[in-house]
Amino acid sequence: MKKVIVVILCCLLACAIAYSGDEIADPIFDFDAIFNDALDARVLSSKEVKDELTRGVTVVIEEVEYTAEIYHGKPVRIYGILAYPKGFTDLPGVYWSQSGMYAASDYWAKVWAGKGYFCMHVTLPHDVYSSFARFTTERPEDGNLTHLAVAQMRGITYMTQRPEVDKERIGTGGSSYGGFFSALIAGADPRVKCGMSFFTSGNHRLGSVFPQFRSLDTAEEADIWSKTIDPAWRLRRKAVPFLWAVASNDTSVHLYASIQTYQDSIGDKRLAIAPNWSHAFPENIDNELIDWFDVYLMKTRKPYNQPSAMEVKTVNGKLTASWTWSGSNRVNKAEVVVCYGSTRCPEGWLYRYNYAIPARIRGNGASVEIPVPEQGIEMLVYGNITDERDVVTSTAPLPVKTAGMKITPLELNAALLSEFTPDEMLFFARHGMGVAGTVDKEERHNGGESLRMEAGKPLSLKLGHIPEHSHVLTLWLRTAQPAKVKVTVTANAPFGWGTANLASEPKIAYGDSKPPVYSDEFETGQAWKQFTLDCRYNGAPVEGYTLAIAGEATCWADTIKFQPRWESARAIYITPR
Repeated sequence: MKKVIVVILCCLLACAIAYSGDEIADPIFDFDAIFNDALDARVLSSKEVKDELTRGVTVVIEEVEYTAEIYHGKPVRIYGILAYPKGFTDLPGVYWSQSGMYAASDYWAKVWAGKGYFCMHVTLPHDVYSSFARFTTERPEDGNLTHLAVAQMRGITYMTQRPEVDKERIGTGGSSYGGFFSALIAGADPRVKCGMSFFTSGNHRLGSVFPQFRSLDTAEEADIWSKTIDPAWRLRRKAVPFLWAVASNDTSVHLYASIQTYQDSIGDKRLAIAPNWSHAFPENIDNELIDWFDVYLMKTRKPYNQPSAMEVKTVNGKLTASWTWSGSNRVNKAEVVVCYGSTRCPEGWLYRYNYAIPARIRGNGASVEIPVPEQGIEMLVYGNITDERDVVTSTAPLPVKTAGMKITPLELNAALLSEFTPDEMLFFARHGMGVAGTVDKEERHNGGESLRMEAGKPLSLKLGHIPEHSHVLTLWLRTAQPAKVKVTVTANAPFGWGTANLASEPKIAYGDSKPPVYSDEFETGQAWKQFTLDCRYNGAPVEGYTLAIAGEATCWADTIKFQPRWESARAIYITPR
């Protein structure tokens, strides 16, 4: 009987959303109730603020409360915070969805109010809807994420009733979990005219850490998810302008899922990929996300440049990448970014090293030769352009195979922190990753600085990698007096490895292989000395590596390199059992 019900549900849910005037057909959302049910809204408090976040603009900040719905016979009251520049009406509105589904604060409300927007976001009632539990595919209209989306769309209903808001100019934005809801609501709610997302979320079958999805058991359940709550399905059916910002090594939604979601979208879309970043962005990408609404709601900003598809072809036995772009923003920099290694599966994707190659700009196009370091190696290739205002836009990554190409020697360093430069340290700081040590400009082997570590305070760093390849770690060390320093490189298993997750696909069978650990102890002294650790790939799934350095005395480290052995794909070292 259960199978019959599932089949019927799948047939019903396969119907596309159709927008025709005010007539809305949706498999899980009751828009008549979302738009028209009584809000019973009230303002809890109001104050005026003028500070750095508001850019010196006096803004009004209000705490509000409204009814999301009647659930199990009781009204669900939602607490929210909103802000707008004092004395204005008919403002463009931004509904912001919090990262992590955290409680509302005034930070983002002040950011957008200072730019001239009305902004609102809310605290979601996790105790009411069991927010992080399995999504109820048996009754998707009663699923936790469905109710949470309704609570937020009711916030948009409240915005449309405020005189400060122009209801024809509303956009959605969000980060992480908020990016999921921003994309979902932008695709589902006809009142939303544009959207953007810090970290893309959609096509969860191609890689996701969301527990609401990973708790599903069958492919049929995943199909229901994909045709009801998954944002990508919505954006294939509603042409809404959307900016997808993607961290190449995002730990929440894998690159394959993010890129497919961007490609599925039918609106005026842009993509910005940050190479080698995980769940964080450089400041310029943060800024372009914030400024995105200026293009479509304020109309005070020219549209961002739109790259064409990437073209990769063989010219005289060499691999050449080229692409063009449209738009009137001057391009100051173009790069081709290459992800070497298998492109067949999202498993083991995290911390793949993205190798950026400066490209030659000619007019509104760019090209560059791509090194092929190993016969037949696969790669993922995309192009980034950066305009005069530091806005990055990207081509969709293109899988490339290299059989028959000329081999080009390539020394590639996949270490994410090597010389401890200010840019490298900022990279780690923006990721919220503390580094146990202090930058030392006096003691250094190479470059301008090294990292000093006190005795008993080990250093731990993430390393990028080339999938299915052996690597060689080299680093320079010195200590305040003769001492032993232990260096360990630990291969990280993919998230959820060894647990059943039938909803996520495709899968690769690795048997009972285990990610290895490589370690050695080195005799060090007051003179700088180079040490080497051979990290031989054993066939196990790997999502990057962690380097640990622990010493008996004050220690300095410099010039860290984690270089792939390009021949390893053909000669895998198998660790003895």
